Amino acid sequence: MFQTIKNALKTPDIRKRLLYTLLLIVLFRLGCYISVPGVDTIALSNLAQTQTNGLSGLIDLISGGAFSRFSIFAMSISPYITASIVIQLLGMVIPSLEKLMKEGGEDR
Repeated sequence: MFQTIKNALKTPDIRKRLLYTLLLIVLFRLGCYISVPGVDTIALSNLAQTQTNGLSGLIDLISGGAFSRFSIFAMSISPYITASIVIQLLGMVIPSLEKLMKEGGEDR
């Protein structure tokens, strides 16, 4: 296993892609700790601690704690994933959406 990793790091293209991916992960994690300007973070923290069992607690869990800090990356990729799932489910029910899904991505 270590030999495979060592060989992968010797390849310049793979090394560049790994470094780029690590840079994006670090940037995203830093963005999760920068709160939106104009938000009272103390009041938001108190609100988040009182409502940990509701929907906001679930969203906070999915976003890795960024929602309770109301950071600039608070919603992460969750809305895109949710919208994609909803459209796929609606495609099974609504014939016109099913037709659009079968035609390809240009019409969506």
